[in-house]
Amino acid sequence: MNDITTILISPQKPINDPGFKFTWISTTYELKANLIARPRDCFIIDYSKVDHGFDFDKELFLSQASEFSAVQGLAFKINRGEPLVTLGSDFKMLNDEAHSQDIYRDGLERVPLYYLSKIAALDFITDTGVSIPVGNYGLPIAFSKLNLDYRKKRPALFLDRDGVINRDVGYVHKHEEIEYLESIFPIIELFNKRNWPVFVITNQSGVAQGMYSEEDVISLHKKMEVDLFKRNLVIKEWVYCPYHFEKGQGDFKRHSFTRKPGAGMALSLLEKHAIDVEKSFMIGDKESDNILIKGLNFLQVKGKYPYNEANSFCFDSFSKIQDYIQGKIV
Repeated sequence: MNDITTILISPQKPINDPGFKFTWISTTYELKANLIARPRDCFIIDYSKVDHGFDFDKELFLSQASEFSAVQGLAFKINRGEPLVTLGSDFKMLNDEAHSQDIYRDGLERVPLYYLSKIAALDFITDTGVSIPVGNYGLPIAFSKLNLDYRKKRPALFLDRDGVINRDVGYVHKHEEIEYLESIFPIIELFNKRNWPVFVITNQSGVAQGMYSEEDVISLHKKMEVDLFKRNLVIKEWVYCPYHFEKGQGDFKRHSFTRKPGAGMALSLLEKHAIDVEKSFMIGDKESDNILIKGLNFLQVKGKYPYNEANSFCFDSFSKIQDYIQGKIV
């Protein structure tokens, strides 16, 4: 990543220190001429397209984006009528169009933040701006308003709920239905002892279907939090998605990128916490728990759901997952 030139496009030289070394260029016309004269890999932030700066994990973006020839940053947003990007499991942008707020609650919007390899750069730079069309790649990024210090970022553990923390008996929403899978506890303890945060992110389509309420989900999570605390286990935050377009009713019958494998729930957490994504883990019991955050390490425990035999990160037990994680964090 040391060979990547960071370029800020702005009519005036940025006054505020962005916290990293950069080359200032006033227009994309000048940028194009500059790269024709000296081709090189570049990371571009186009401040002429926004009225504020970006606070995000630049190191993570460049580490993951440099696997491709051209990548645009994508931000998780509530639907405001702007075009939303549909992303494939390989992070390829499949389409880019506006949707009704009644159908799409939220989604991914393009932001003027790009990685371009020296081989491909000139294909995407015009006199009026950088343009990466559908069919190329996009990376969801967490943009924070909290001035997070990414120099102090920590690994984190993201957990699915049903089938990971408790037995999945279908649409669990009452405390008396909880049967804990205690073999996950040592993994939570492993992170707690290092003061690394543990988060729960869970799809709860039962809310969308009218089977139980959001209040029921929140109440259950508070009781589970107490149960775990009595075992000296701490969950930093519990996040759930109540939306389901096909099965939902009323306001919950909408597409949402918070529904896994969408990464909205995790991105909302990354907006609040300086997390080292590439050293973090997501544990789930189904392939849809493999959320769309590039660099996050997904580990699947075999359970009641199908799994990909070719997936080398699918384990027979939580104890094997624990051994794997311990081998990575030593």
